[in-house]
Amino acid sequence: MERQGIAEPGCAADALQRPLRSRFQARLTPGVRCQKEEGNIAQDYVGQKVADILKRKKASIKQARLPPGSPDWDAFMEMTWEQIEAGARANSPGFKVVRKLLTDKRFDK
Repeated sequence: MERQGIAEPGCAADALQRPLRSRFQARLTPGVRCQKEEGNIAQDYVGQKVADILKRKKASIKQARLPPGSPDWDAFMEMTWEQIEAGARANSPGFKVVRKLLTDKRFDK
């Protein structure tokens, strides 16, 4: 006994979806490439002190509130990028915030 009015899965839906996939694929590929290239921001800071990195940033970056228990900006200024990364990996208070601020392109001059 056959049911009437129920659509069976087949290749009809596939025929409609393939043109959409091929049409949007060209738009998605450049965005993925750009994200991979932007991942190298932290590599530019290797071996530099935070004071040197901040010379290329807007001064308003130092107005950001740091969490309680974190070092102040004067202490961060003497640290190297590797120390910031190590503190962020160790979940030390304030280090993730400073790492995020230093790598955020909104604060570039």
